[in-house]
Amino acid sequence: MYARAGLHVALFERRKNIDASKNFCTHFIQSSAKPTLDRLGLTHALEEEGAVRNSVRMWTRWGWIRESGKRHADEAACGYSIRRKRLDPILREAALSTPGVEAWLGCPVKALLRKAGRITGVRADECGVPVEARAPLVVGADGMNSRVAQFTEVDARVYPNNRIGYFSYYRGVVMKTGTESQMWFLDPDCAYAFPNEDDITVLAWLPTRDSPLHLGERPDHDLRQIFSRLPDAPDLSAAQPLGKPIVAKRLVSHNRTPLEDGVALIGDAGMVTDPLWGSGLSFAFQSAEWLVDATRVALKKGLDPMPGVMAYRQHHGDRLSGYEHHMVDYAQGRRFKLLERLFYAAATRDPVVADSLLAYGARNITKRELFTPDLFFRILRAGIGAPTVSGDLMNGITSRRS
Repeated sequence: MYARAGLHVALFERRKNIDASKNFCTHFIQSSAKPTLDRLGLTHALEEEGAVRNSVRMWTRWGWIRESGKRHADEAACGYSIRRKRLDPILREAALSTPGVEAWLGCPVKALLRKAGRITGVRADECGVPVEARAPLVVGADGMNSRVAQFTEVDARVYPNNRIGYFSYYRGVVMKTGTESQMWFLDPDCAYAFPNEDDITVLAWLPTRDSPLHLGERPDHDLRQIFSRLPDAPDLSAAQPLGKPIVAKRLVSHNRTPLEDGVALIGDAGMVTDPLWGSGLSFAFQSAEWLVDATRVALKKGLDPMPGVMAYRQHHGDRLSGYEHHMVDYAQGRRFKLLERLFYAAATRDPVVADSLLAYGARNITKRELFTPDLFFRILRAGIGAPTVSGDLMNGITSRRS
């Protein structure tokens, strides 16, 4: 985006192979990021690679929450599910083919350059040979373990997560919902099934640390047993596991704000949230767009970009702080609060409430936009007295595993 605005960009990428990709990911791009993908001209490339247009159906003990027919038919409201194995090379190729981008592949950043108390560039390492690049703005887009962030004075807020994540890839899963993703909130354990390209589905099981339902020495068997108990569960009878599950034992959330001038952070470098919600990719695309829009004019004019960086931070907080607070709170492994119970119950009975809840879940509206007086009245009217549809689905497994 910076190069398309007429700026010269030095892109330092620690991976040398253009096809390198990230393994631990939900591979889920929320519909809130689709306008950014459209602006980048990437949607056609994603669909050519088989990306699945995604939407989500959520289960709680009050039943299924699904989009109304009107919203489900809206192609503009869809996101995409595509494995990073396919997505990451598409992004690299798009960057490398953009005039104005000078790429340094296999060249990790080793230090930041400073002058008069300001960050003025980076020092990197190209096969043992030091490389320096100076610029009015350094952008850390290097993930949750960001070296750029580590090299700065940074205000970091770190939040614990009381869940463990098990993520498995399967080929041949038959979803009763077609290509529509499913999420089960078992209060407090959670699960989801996200269909991707090439008939590959990501199955995730996220129990609390004190749950009896953790995968043991036979993870494939245990995961199939757990999913067999879920309502409208996908058929795994012919599904083939693609390797062992990825186990995430130390899930944490953080929010970082650099305290030095001359640097900005986007994506997971700036904010990491609970993978339960599948939001990381969307936040990365959107935060990149917000930063570029806030700073490109000043950079083109040779002005100080930091007022724009400060405006970006403010916009980032305005758009995402409500989500972050809810994600951090729910990551403690707690049970549903009263308002959540009313909301989820009402969403199974009122399509307007369901569409609003799923729009919030896809990050298309903020918490402030969600809780309007009209919607709150509908939640109370439909949620109070709503019957539950099931008891403890996991009880049979719990007793046997215990």
